[in-house]
Amino acid sequence: MQGSIEAVVVDTCVMGGGRLSIDKLVGLADRLATHSIPLWVPTQVVWEWAAHEVQSAVSHAAQAKALCKAGVDDGAEVTSPWRDFAGDTGRIAEDISQRLHARIGSISNVVIVPMLGDNAIAGLRDQVLGTGPGTKKSDVRTGGVDSSWVRDAVSHASQDPPYGLVFFTDNRSDVEKTLHELKIRVADADDTKDYGVRVCGPSEKALFDHVARAKPAGRAVRLALATHFATLTMDSDTVGDFHDGPALPLWASIISDISVAGVLEEDDFGHRDGMEDVTGVELVPGAQIVGVRDVAVDDVDHDAESGNHTVFVTFTLLVLCDLDIEGYHLDNSGVTVMDSGWVSDVVISVPCVAELDQDRTVATVRQSDTADAEPAGQRFSDPYEAFRWFLDALTGMSGMVVDTDSESLREGSIPDRMTVSGDSGSPIIVDIDQGDPGEPPTSWRAQADEVGMIVECHYDADSRVWLGRHDSFDRYPPYSVSSSSAHTRRTAGPWAGVAALWRAAAADV
Repeated sequence: MQGSIEAVVVDTCVMGGGRLSIDKLVGLADRLATHSIPLWVPTQVVWEWAAHEVQSAVSHAAQAKALCKAGVDDGAEVTSPWRDFAGDTGRIAEDISQRLHARIGSISNVVIVPMLGDNAIAGLRDQVLGTGPGTKKSDVRTGGVDSSWVRDAVSHASQDPPYGLVFFTDNRSDVEKTLHELKIRVADADDTKDYGVRVCGPSEKALFDHVARAKPAGRAVRLALATHFATLTMDSDTVGDFHDGPALPLWASIISDISVAGVLEEDDFGHRDGMEDVTGVELVPGAQIVGVRDVAVDDVDHDAESGNHTVFVTFTLLVLCDLDIEGYHLDNSGVTVMDSGWVSDVVISVPCVAELDQDRTVATVRQSDTADAEPAGQRFSDPYEAFRWFLDALTGMSGMVVDTDSESLREGSIPDRMTVSGDSGSPIIVDIDQGDPGEPPTSWRAQADEVGMIVECHYDADSRVWLGRHDSFDRYPPYSVSSSSAHTRRTAGPWAGVAALWRAAAADV
C-alpha cells in the first residue's frame, strides 16, 4: 500500500449481524497495534452497536423480573440494570450506548472518533436529498448515518487528502459514495500501489491483505498451535460417539458466527430447509477438533521464529460436529412460524487468529470471520477419486506430509501403504487394503493401528438403476467415505481419521 496507514476505521456491519463482539474488537486492536496502526470507532458506530442490543436487554430485564416474582431472586445473579426502565427502549439504548462508549474507549489502541455537527448536518442533507449515500429503501430514506461517520473520520484524519485511512466495512457502496461526494479518491481495491483511501472488508483477512504481509508459519509456530488444540481435544472429555457427547467442550466457546448455507437446501423462494431466515446456529455437544490448516504469521519486519516478541497467527480451525439450527418462516397468513432443525455430520471451517507469547505458547484464540459449514461426506464416481479426496484432506492439514507410492498415484491406482509424518517428528504407517474391483461393499480401507484410525470407501449398490439385463446407470455417484477413531464412532467423511492422524503426527502431546 502507498505511504503509511494512519488508522483503520471500523463500521458497524463488520461484526456478525452488526452486533458487537468485544473480544473481536479487542483482538483486532491488539493485532493492529503490532503494526503501529490505531483502530478508530466512530461515535455513530457505537450507537448502532448499542441499538442492536436493546432487545436482548429488554429480555434480560423481563427474565430478571420473572425470577424475582418466582422467589428465586438471590441478589446479583438475577438482577438486571434495566429492570426499572419499564421496557423503555429509548432509555435502555441510551444506557447501553454510555456503557459501550466507556468500555470501548478503555481498550488499548482504540480511538472513538467524535461526532461533529457540520458532518451530521451534511449526512442529514444526503439522506433527505438523496445525494452521496442517501437513498430510499422500502419508502424510508436512509444513508445519513453512514454519510456522517465517514465524514467524521475524514475530519479526524491528520492528512489532507486522508489517504492514510483504511475503511473496514461490509457497506463499501455507501462509504465510497460519501468519499466521492467529498471529492476524495478511492484506491483501486485490486491494486496495492494505487493511491487513495482504501475501502475493504468485511473479512479480517481482506483488511490485513492491505495492512500487512502474511508469510507461511515456521515449524515452531505450527507445532505450538497444533499442540495447543490437540491438548484441548484430549482435555475436553469427548471420548465416545460425538453425536451423544456429554457436553459442549470449553474450546467451542470461541465459535459464534456460522454460515449454514452449505448444509441447508435452498428452494425456489430462497428459503433454506423451509426457513425464510436463520436466527441461530449452535454446535451440538460432542463436537470434535479435526485440526488446523492454512497457518500464516503477520510479517512485522522481524523473525517470527526468534522467540523474543508476540506473534499473531492466522489459521483455519476444522471442527467435526452436528449443528442445531433455529429460524422462522411466514405462513400463508403472514404469521411468523418458528422453525428448528438438526444437521448431522458437518465440518465447519473457522477462520481464527491466535496470539502467541514470547515462549511460543498460545495466549489467546478468537474467531476472526464467519465460519462456513459443509457436509462432512461427499460422493464419488470411483474409489480412486474418493482416495484422492482423503489424501488431499490429510495433506491440507498444518505440517502434514504423506509419502506414498507416487507411481501408483500417477497411474490412477491406490497404494498399499503410506507414511504420514508431521511437525512432531513421529511418522505413522497407514496400511491400505483394497477389495475386489467392482463388488465391494468396502472398496478400500486405510488403517493405522497405532492411533486407532480407520477410513473406508464404500460402494452403494442402491445407486445403480437397471433398465434391462444389459443396460444400467448410476443415478448418483456410488462411492462414499466414512471414518472412525478411538475418539469417535463412525462418521461421514475422512475427518475422524484425519483428526487422529493429525493429533499424533503434528502435535507434541
